[in-house]
Amino acid sequence: MSPDPTAIPVVLFDLADVLPQFQGADLESQLQTYDIFLEMLSPLARPGVAALLHSAAGNTHDDASRARIAIAARSVADGGRAAAPYDHRAAMQAYRAQYAANFAPKPEVENPPGPPSPAPPHVPRYSGGSRIVDERAYQTAIRKANAHKDPAHLVVC
Repeated sequence: MSPDPTAIPVVLFDLADVLPQFQGADLESQLQTYDIFLEMLSPLARPGVAALLHSAAGNTHDDASRARIAIAARSVADGGRAAAPYDHRAAMQAYRAQYAANFAPKPEVENPPGPPSPAPPHVPRYSGGSRIVDERAYQTAIRKANAHKDPAHLVVC
């Protein structure tokens, strides 16, 4: 006995039940799922799938989604696709444009208006040894040590 060529997978019935909840790009993604199954099903199953889509369109409250599902149903009945063909290149260009708009570098202002920002507070520096060194005290000690020396013998830090 051969399988029924008009048989429709149960998952398409389940998807038809939830299809009215989707709109826009999410709806188009769900219609792409129908296209995946249509590639595997016999052409004799198309009228049944189209009927499922018509039923889903009738249960949809959003006018734009109802119209889109009805168009998909007619296309499937005529041997076409349920979803609009996916153009990966165009989708990636739109994604990159949106990313650039959201994360574009902010122009730097050389001299922002208003008073100059205060100098950062004096913070002791960790010398890498076992103690914290006060940078000002360290520099003062170097200057004192170098004050009486010949310039050829100065301590350089």
